[in-house]
Amino acid sequence: QEHRERERAGAQREKVSRVTERERAGAQRERVSRNTERESRNTETERAGAQRERVGTQRESELEHREREREGAQRESEQEHRENEQEHRERERTGTQKASVQEHRVRE
Repeated sequence: QEHRERERAGAQREKVSRVTERERAGAQRERVSRNTERESRNTETERAGAQRERVGTQRESELEHREREREGAQRESEQEHRENEQEHRERERTGTQKASVQEHRVRE
């Protein structure tokens, strides 16, 4: 009787131990799964952030490029304007000289 009682108590402890071990293993798997999901989300967030950064950098580069082109076109335009003014003054000067020569000839 006592022997059977001890066996039954031992079997009960073993059963409880196996259940506890299964619960512990299940909880561990759950933790690992949650951690894996969190890491996956973090990785995805980092990847998306890096993508946004690349797109932002590319846009900045494009804007800087357009700005440089605009500045270059403006400088060219200003240069052409100066050259046109210079040509105009030159034509006025040569025109004035020709007129002076003609006036001089008329006076002679």
